Amino acid sequence: MNPISVLRANGYLEELHLLILTHPHYDHLADIHSLTGIPIRDLIAPRVPLRLLDTVCAEDPSTLNQYRQLFDSFEYQIPFGLKKPRTDDWGGAKITPFFPTCNSANVNNWSVVILFEYAGAKLLLTGDNEEASWKNLLEDKRFRKAIADVDILTAPHHGRSSGFYLPLFDVMHPKLTIISDGPCQETSITENYTSVSSGTAVDLGGTKQKRKCVTTRRDGSILVEFHDSFFNTIRVRAERPNSSTERKVRIL
Repeated sequence: MNPISVLRANGYLEELHLLILTHPHYDHLADIHSLTGIPIRDLIAPRVPLRLLDTVCAEDPSTLNQYRQLFDSFEYQIPFGLKKPRTDDWGGAKITPFFPTCNSANVNNWSVVILFEYAGAKLLLTGDNEEASWKNLLEDKRFRKAIADVDILTAPHHGRSSGFYLPLFDVMHPKLTIISDGPCQETSITENYTSVSSGTAVDLGGTKQKRKCVTTRRDGSILVEFHDSFFNTIRVRAERPNSSTERKVRIL
């Protein structure tokens, strides 16, 4: 069962205030059909050129068509973003997108990067960004300033080496990196992210540990909670799935 179906079954998706699609690769869109019938108020997604869209989701053209229809249903300006600047306030939370403009032939480098802010805490959500998009984004003073004090980073490209760009960490010094990956450990460079993260408390099945990096492969479901609290703004919980329950990955 896909994540959207799980959420719908538990009554969480009667409507969506905001849908974020980092980029149109199949592994990021596979369950988009499950959104059918759910009202979506707003969308953040990159405007990928048609010449590149035709090269993705070849295994399932209907998924790509649904992405295109959803994208076209919102009013965008060329080449990127909505007509109004996207720095909306969502009940005290601020959501700011950054769109790479490197015009890469690699769809990964069109991934939008999203900064979530609440109660003075920051989480940076990435797509499958690689070196070209990171170089481009770091040329933007606004981006460098925004990420300087990020608390939690979600690793680009599922923790693969192609997404790790060391100069990024001359600007950003996260406390914790979250890697959403699968069972293929050879694709993960967890040690790289451990070396650039300072560490924070993580609740692991009721036991708190200081961790610099957590992965869905090793640690299971990961829940990040933001609280308007002086003492503990961010709480991170990780729970390993057991054989009798379905594995569900939750980031944010």
